[in-house]
Amino acid sequence: DASEIMADLDWHENNYLGKGTMIQLGLEMVGNMFDLAHQVSSRKRVLIIFIDGKIYDPDTLGPARAVLDQEQVQTFGVVLRRQSVQTKTDTDAEATLKPITSDPHDDHFKSLQIDEVASQVFSDICDPNGMWGRLIVTQTSDSRQHRPCDHHINSQDCKQDVGCVWSTVTACTDSPCTAHCDEPTCVSDTLNLCMFNATTGDCWKMPACMYATKTECELSFQDCVWNSTGQPHCAEKPCKYTDMNECNADALCEWESCSGLADASRCFSKRCTAAPGAPALTSQECITDQHCEWKNNVCSQKPCTHHSDERCCNKDTACYWDVSVSPGMCSLKHCTTLNQNKPACDAEPLCTFDDGSTECIDKQCSNLGHCDCLTETKCFWNSKAQPPFCMEAKFEQCPALDLVLLLDGSGSMAAPFGRHPHGFYGLMEILRDWMKVLPLNGERADVGLNSAPNTGEVRVGLVQFSGENKFGSSQGRADAKATPSGTGSGGRLSGDFDELSTDIDWHEANFYGQGTMIQLGLQMAADMFHLSPNDGRKRVLIIIVDGKLYDPDSLQQARAELDVEQVQVFGVVVRRDAQSTQTDIDAENTLKPITSEPRDSHFQNLQLDEVPDKVLGDICNPNGFFGSLIVGQSGEGHQPCPQHVGHVGCLADPGCLWDDRTLSCGDSPCLHHCEEKNCTADVVNGCAWTNGTICVRELKTGCDIFTGKPTDCDAQNDCQVDKDGSTCIDKKCNHNNEQGCLSDPNNCVWDNLNQDCSELQCKGAQESTCISTDGCMWQLAAGMCAEEKCKADRKDPCVSDPYCEWKNTTGCAQKKCTEYMTEIQCDRLEDCHWNPFISPAMCVEKPCSKLKDEPTCEADSTCAWDKNTTKCVDKDCNQLEKCDCVNDEECYWKVDQPPRGSCRKVTYGECPTLDLVMIVDGSGSMSQSFGRHPHGFYAMMELIRDWAKMLPLSWEKATIGVNSVAVSGKLRVALVQFSGHTEFLSSGPIVDSVAFPPAGVGAGGRLTGDLTELSADIDWHEVNYLEGGTYIEKALAQAASIFKTSSPVDGRKKVLIIIADGQIQDEDKLAAARIELAGMNVKTFGIVVRRTDQLTASDNAAEASLKPITSDPHDDHFLNLMMDEIPERALNGICNPNGAWGGLIVDQAAITGQTHRPCLNYASKVSCSADTGCMWSDVLVTCLDSPCIKHCTQDECLNAVTDCKWNATIEICLNSEVCSGIPNSMLCDQNDKCSWNATANLCIDIPCSHTDELSCITDNTFNCKWDTAGSTCSVVPCQQTDKMNCQQELGCEWNEACGDPSDHRCVPVPCQHSEETECSKDVLCEWKSSACSSKVCSVYPDEKCCNHVDGCHWDVQQAPAVCAQLACRRFGEQVACDAERSCMWKDSNCQEKECGELEKCACDADPDCYFTTADGGSRCTFQRYATCPTLDVVLLLDGGDSID
Repeated sequence: DASEIMADLDWHENNYLGKGTMIQLGLEMVGNMFDLAHQVSSRKRVLIIFIDGKIYDPDTLGPARAVLDQEQVQTFGVVLRRQSVQTKTDTDAEATLKPITSDPHDDHFKSLQIDEVASQVFSDICDPNGMWGRLIVTQTSDSRQHRPCDHHINSQDCKQDVGCVWSTVTACTDSPCTAHCDEPTCVSDTLNLCMFNATTGDCWKMPACMYATKTECELSFQDCVWNSTGQPHCAEKPCKYTDMNECNADALCEWESCSGLADASRCFSKRCTAAPGAPALTSQECITDQHCEWKNNVCSQKPCTHHSDERCCNKDTACYWDVSVSPGMCSLKHCTTLNQNKPACDAEPLCTFDDGSTECIDKQCSNLGHCDCLTETKCFWNSKAQPPFCMEAKFEQCPALDLVLLLDGSGSMAAPFGRHPHGFYGLMEILRDWMKVLPLNGERADVGLNSAPNTGEVRVGLVQFSGENKFGSSQGRADAKATPSGTGSGGRLSGDFDELSTDIDWHEANFYGQGTMIQLGLQMAADMFHLSPNDGRKRVLIIIVDGKLYDPDSLQQARAELDVEQVQVFGVVVRRDAQSTQTDIDAENTLKPITSEPRDSHFQNLQLDEVPDKVLGDICNPNGFFGSLIVGQSGEGHQPCPQHVGHVGCLADPGCLWDDRTLSCGDSPCLHHCEEKNCTADVVNGCAWTNGTICVRELKTGCDIFTGKPTDCDAQNDCQVDKDGSTCIDKKCNHNNEQGCLSDPNNCVWDNLNQDCSELQCKGAQESTCISTDGCMWQLAAGMCAEEKCKADRKDPCVSDPYCEWKNTTGCAQKKCTEYMTEIQCDRLEDCHWNPFISPAMCVEKPCSKLKDEPTCEADSTCAWDKNTTKCVDKDCNQLEKCDCVNDEECYWKVDQPPRGSCRKVTYGECPTLDLVMIVDGSGSMSQSFGRHPHGFYAMMELIRDWAKMLPLSWEKATIGVNSVAVSGKLRVALVQFSGHTEFLSSGPIVDSVAFPPAGVGAGGRLTGDLTELSADIDWHEVNYLEGGTYIEKALAQAASIFKTSSPVDGRKKVLIIIADGQIQDEDKLAAARIELAGMNVKTFGIVVRRTDQLTASDNAAEASLKPITSDPHDDHFLNLMMDEIPERALNGICNPNGAWGGLIVDQAAITGQTHRPCLNYASKVSCSADTGCMWSDVLVTCLDSPCIKHCTQDECLNAVTDCKWNATIEICLNSEVCSGIPNSMLCDQNDKCSWNATANLCIDIPCSHTDELSCITDNTFNCKWDTAGSTCSVVPCQQTDKMNCQQELGCEWNEACGDPSDHRCVPVPCQHSEETECSKDVLCEWKSSACSSKVCSVYPDEKCCNHVDGCHWDVQQAPAVCAQLACRRFGEQVACDAERSCMWKDSNCQEKECGELEKCACDADPDCYFTTADGGSRCTFQRYATCPTLDVVLLLDGGDSID
């Protein structure tokens, strides 16, 4: 109801919140609105969110967003900008709003100025061709049905509409026929070929013919704490009392007691309270401490945070040790906050309500029933067990397993490990959490040899080892212990959680804290396995240590006993930091020889918090590092779908489906049916109820059963008749999206025009075979078979083929370059390049190559005329002379050795002297398609070739080596390829391969600044692609060798970039090379290049293995990108001091204070204005080149129209004056844009001295106004906020035209002009009866008040914006009113047109209106809303404090 909506708007205007940008409750309220709305299948539900700044509660929106999804709401987002160009505020807002919108996020998001909302949001929601409308409006399938003509965006659709006509000038418009209201008039219009539809009473045109087209103190022992107050420093922890009474006597301390853990009781500093005598903490001081919260106007300590010991924390069932914050701390479990609130608890995805205790607890798979289990991605319904049960999916493939954990109890384990204050206790608590979800077999330890070998069930034993060693030698006494008889398992294997949890308590209370001696530990482990029955179950020993073993020579006997017991021995070095140290390497060298063969595959070097996922959670993963050696091959029947890594294995599992979009295996829809009736009723997904407990898709027998029955074969969606016309085979290339099609190994091609995937038909390797195949031809230039192209005999079908062009003399012919069928062939040709931005991707002629004469070439800013070859080529800044360089915005003249300089692309204008080594993945998976690149490795090589052409290379040959001269801003590059494979040999399993050109070829595996050598290196790598596994140890060592032998120690930067597409398979062997690289101050960056726009499990695994190799902080040195994102988001930013990677490479101190830098690198107006070669654009909010900089000679500079000066040192023309650089008041006042500030003793810019409207009205320093008539910017007068002071200011009056006192304000006295000319220039005034008076409506000073006055509206078409009379209200006579398209005569007044008031004939004749008979009714409506579906729309509006 319109009147209700208007009342709502009035209420919101009067109840503007004006606080921060927090959206959680807003989303919840929206969800409630839709919950109360009647839902029918045909009704669309839309939410549009408007914000103007960063959302500050993005991490709390999951539940509310899930409700919206459940309610089937399409969510759109708008960031409202203050300016025409995007600012950082807008970018931050976008980054937090876009993830809330529906997928795909980019399609559901816009960044707009407020005056663009009406046309680009509200008028777009029902436009089937609009960005949003096409997602809301269902397209009609009736090509002959009449729709609003402006909805047709191409001539074909327009011409098919009986009510529209196409014009190359006006595009699609109403046919003249639609203006005829009766049959005689209609049929008599033979000029427009009109015909009358007697059924609908419409006059249509006759149908026409159509054609189809992202720190050491905290990591120290427990005596230190980082003090961030004042000058940040590392300080000794206070309150180190060991006596409770002494502790409590200190006013700053208090004693913590931990039940059952005497050694955990300790003295700690009071938190969340001021020191004695000091003022109480303010709310801001309170919340800066992560242990505190501001509650009821008092600072109090958060629940659980009083526990400083990890063991004590985890004993409290309401608490957990939180390693997501630094330092780690005890926090309240989120689910616990929802105790006694069953609905809220059940609404939390990670929580479940315990009806017995009425507590909200963490959800665990083992506590879930069948239906709830199926809805949890981490859980798996084990239908093979009797009885079936819910379990963690990662353990579904567990064999019958006896597992012993041999744990290092040495003194060094008491140190902090990451965010765990005590490494041993942290490890034990990790084990406790793991055992809670492990599929234990439930048997108590006294079962012993009588244990039943049930598949998928596990028993565990715990042994702690240590010893006394003398002077760090092997002379000493090893010791080991397990729980004594009568405690827990009594030192035996157990499948009972309570026994094992008691074992953990005992080990924590009996931590050795001595040396690292393992002999007796191994013996005790072997003794445990003696009590493991020999019934085929798996036997596994995992040894976890943090330092060097001091008795490695005394382990042979115990190790032999483990072999006799057929025990698989795995080893884990757990380190304290992200980077491996010498301690970790020593530990590795003594532990690895104890593990099983192949040792590299039975060993890992990890941080403590990596142990849960990479060791404990991996033991039963058939694709995991350890799990693949324990589980072996996957079993039969349904398994957790993510464990299927390939398309074939996934589809062979009846519970799974392959996702072309993510190239991963996921659950079939059938799997989520937990009842037989729902399962069998799902015929769409072909579901079947099996084993009495699980719903899966029914696997087809195969296409071969239809052989000889071609009709039946063709009727099957997944089958096709083979070329013999009889055999029925599986349909190849059966994909409905480009990503799935291009990733199919069956030579599939994607037709973007028809959105179709098909098998490549012309693929013969021999010319004779090729030409004998119908529709195929031998492409001599490419040396391969290709489809015959460009055989059309007419122009239209010819030019619709991207491979073809129409020539008047020869007809349809193949375009230049398109005959080269591979990316590597294409990019080696001077005039051609591979275009991945069309589908299918193809070789096309470079745009510049098409320009055949010098004037046309030079007119294109991306091209340059090569006078030697008389050809138009791609512009290369590196080749430009000074005058051409300074006049090209994409280039920058870098003064290398004053006054000598060179030109380079502006992107590389601030490169330091840089030696860069690239290590590129040469593994087999890189041969797959990456997006629209058919071969990933070749595409990467060509990408590097194009990048190298833009680099400011030093032009030094590789032979110069360490004698390279450090020329400012010049680069050298080296390329190394890595791969390898596994051989199960006794001498060692991994054959690690590294490749680089030999001596005499290109750079010969060395750094070079010569483009010819570098290009030859790329050619060599393309020919010598390794195509093995992903092993990088030797490549890292080679990179270190290159830096050591070729890169001089002269202050130049050294950078290593690693590019890989899969998981590094030897990540545990890289510590030595990484230490060596770090010792040479090499910054290491990493890129995972992925095949699709979606992150897959493979991409995540690659990231987890590559990121730790990069420099600290890892997040800042790592990117996960698609192939075509690498240039812009990584490589092109290495020299941008404001970029993610460039900021880490470019020496900020070296560039600060330079006379002139690339203007685009200045991020603020202040820094830009300080550079006399630059000028700030308030319109673009960007730093641009000054006009002076474009004068390349002294004469040009001194004779310039603008004030310029010549800098003889660097021979560059610069601005002569900037206000901040003027030294005294006299010179300052002589400048019409400057003013002397006597208080600050500085020359400053005059307030509001802007020359354009946007800069003026967005000036945050002063309240400025823009005058359209005079094109001037000035300070807004009359800014008093009360009536008395307002009336005392000359030229001001108190305006009370608006009824609401809150809208009364001080304004200039209007229309005091005595001359008609001056009066008419004032937007508020008009000359009337020989006097200047206020225009109608202009007395209302603000938009809210104005729009509430009948006949008035806020006019933003002039500046300053004012309240003006609506245009139609100016017409007092009907004739003048009817002549105005936007007006209509109603009730003896001229009013704004409302289509809904028009009859059919008038509606049809009005180009803004549309007569619809949808839904059985008939009405006239505005054309822009003619195709609206039945629609419920909620607008979620930002009431934050910045939007006023």
